[in-house]
Order: sequence, then structure tokens, then C-alpha cells
Amino acid sequence: KPGDEQRLGSLLVVCDSGHNRVKLLFVPTLPEYRARREAFYAVDPDVFSREEPGHVLTLAGNGKRGMQNGPAAKATFDRPSGVCIAADGSILVADA
Repeated sequence: KPGDEQRLGSLLVVCDSGHNRVKLLFVPTLPEYRARREAFYAVDPDVFSREEPGHVLTLAGNGKRGMQNGPAAKATFDRPSGVCIAADGSILVADA
């Protein structure tokens, strides 16, 4: 069913145009998300609103504004706005 991918845990690729990077985010399963939320609330109710480290990886882009193709860590973007992963695993980025 649509949406089941998120319930099972999945990976999400997004364009971070403000930081000129393409990022990979881990989306936990719904039960895992609820367990983490409850654990955070028990310690500090405000902590869950802050970014949880370790679940976001930069796939491409070094954070500098530019238009440089190349290896993922050296590539530069100018406000990337769309991303797609091709059948061969290549990352295609639509950039302003």
C-alpha cells in the first residue's frame, strides 16, 4: 500500500538547497519512532523538536555554492531542487 515504505523504515533522499547538498535521511519504522519519541519526552520534552544526530548523511555536495560536476564530496551545487536515483545507482540532481 502507498505509505508502507515509511512504516517499514526506509531511506529518503532530499535536496538541501539552503546548504547546497543532497542528503540521505533514515526514516525509522513507526514503532521505533514512537519509542524514541517517548524516550526523549521522558528526559526532556523539548529535545524531540531538535534534530536527532546520526540519521542524516550527505550524499553529494561539499556545501559550497557552485556548479562543479565530479565525485560526490567535491561536487558543488547552486540550490539543488530535485533528485533521482537511476537504475544503475547514479544520483541525478536538478540544480538551479
